[in-house]
Amino acid sequence: MNNRLIYNTLLLIGMSLNAFCQSADALMVQESVQLVIDRNLYVAGEEIQFAAFVSAMEGPQNQLSKVLYAEIIEPDGKSLVNGKSLITNHFSSGSLNIPIDLISGIYYIRAYTRVMRNQGPGAYAYCLVKIVNPLVTDVLEGTDTLVLKPVEAISDGQWGQQRITLPKARFLPRETINPVVSAAQNNAKINFRCVSVVPEACFAEADFTPVAKSPAPGNQLYYAETRGVSVTGEVRDKKNDRLLPGIRINLSIIGEGRDFMATQTDSAGQYYFSLPAYHGYRDVFICAETADTAVQAVVYIDNDFCVQPVRLLSPAFSLSTEESAAALQLARNLRITNQFQTIATDKTSVLDYDEKAFYGRPNIKLELENYVLLPTMEEYFVELPTMVKLRKKQGIKYFKVFGPQSEMTFNDPLVLVDWVAINNPEKVLAVSPSNVARIEVVNEPYVKGDITYGGIVSLISKRGDFAGIDLPSSGVFLNYLFYSNPTNFSTQMPDLQSIPDARNTLLWVTDFGSEQPDAHRLQLTAPDSPGKYVILWRELSSDGVIQTTMAKFEVHP
Repeated sequence: MNNRLIYNTLLLIGMSLNAFCQSADALMVQESVQLVIDRNLYVAGEEIQFAAFVSAMEGPQNQLSKVLYAEIIEPDGKSLVNGKSLITNHFSSGSLNIPIDLISGIYYIRAYTRVMRNQGPGAYAYCLVKIVNPLVTDVLEGTDTLVLKPVEAISDGQWGQQRITLPKARFLPRETINPVVSAAQNNAKINFRCVSVVPEACFAEADFTPVAKSPAPGNQLYYAETRGVSVTGEVRDKKNDRLLPGIRINLSIIGEGRDFMATQTDSAGQYYFSLPAYHGYRDVFICAETADTAVQAVVYIDNDFCVQPVRLLSPAFSLSTEESAAALQLARNLRITNQFQTIATDKTSVLDYDEKAFYGRPNIKLELENYVLLPTMEEYFVELPTMVKLRKKQGIKYFKVFGPQSEMTFNDPLVLVDWVAINNPEKVLAVSPSNVARIEVVNEPYVKGDITYGGIVSLISKRGDFAGIDLPSSGVFLNYLFYSNPTNFSTQMPDLQSIPDARNTLLWVTDFGSEQPDAHRLQLTAPDSPGKYVILWRELSSDGVIQTTMAKFEVHP
């Protein structure tokens, strides 16, 4: 048995054990999410602020998911807006932008982790919202009956373990307000807290139970994302739809933050990639690599957000007199905010190409413009000292990178064109040298995921167009959401007196510690808009119940 066969056998054994452990962990973990939002009434174009506490009902608490999925959905589960936020120490927060053209209606915010998809949508956390679009006459239809609890039915300044006190009940615009939140009785530990200050008519609570239209999928197992955002899927043979175990899968991140990673499908033909902690959408290319020409590998990618139908209450949309007045003021404030907000200039520095290479600085960097233009790429590897040589086996050419380590002998190099892995050397050699800017070589073993390469040969095109090469037929391009971009939401007063204060949410704080002090002292400024406002203190007690404490005040001109 030669070294290469021994290595591949051990790799397959490791893959099987890894797949077994992942499956066992996924089956053991059952997570839950407690979700709160800053208010329940919004106008189209606003941001919805959310905060969530994630815990494990079963399984180790230190192996919790690191990614929270949040969405604005219709009552039938249709997703309208979605985002991903980081979970740190059980806690996550973020925002969702309401589309400016969304029609008025009753919608829901829902949040879940990837492993919760094993339980189905009935296990997710939901919050009901009313969204008003004053510029559109259409309304989302609804026929169900739903009872909302207004603030008067929730609290009068004390509820559960807390009491909110104010120095007075009425304030002038831009007057400082100093609420004090104190414990009504000894409470040793609170898992989660947040506070919001909003117009009184913009908050109400609803009790409802979501019902999944179909049971959770039984043939799809979702793993807990304990390391961050992930991409999962499976590989099948196009000819017979057979799942393909032991197939190498390559993933390339194109453009800013370019990166490469590789793995192999497990015994069930499935793959799993844990992605870097990038923000926003990035172009990703995923392809399968197989030496068997009789196999036509097709890569399937799991939807990162839940698409399973769900049945939620769909009440007919209506507004009370107080809600109509509040919605009108929200719309005015939003327009004022948009009029006075400044557009931030993108000052992101452009890093040197080498500094962004995932493999660091190469051992050799061959700038083709420094040499006489040769007719073929093959001649560059033959004529120039690149530590890369072409070899031939059974009439098929392949690259070999020479280095001092023994791993270089029996491991094939990773060959890239603009960060996309190409396992067909003939395609690389067919590239026109006039399209290539440089060749970079790493002449030492390179480990990526569970795969060891015998060095790296990387071609960088002049125009970022893959030098005109035909990419692998199994490849799939997608514009993938990593973590959502950080919110620009702010509850700060304008610095200048000449700028109107158009805040719709006066305060949104989610960073309180877990220990219970004698009292919390908050500080906010009364807005320019007169009216009734409510302070909402929400916390998750040790028995898993979200408690809401409320106090009201008025602003008079």
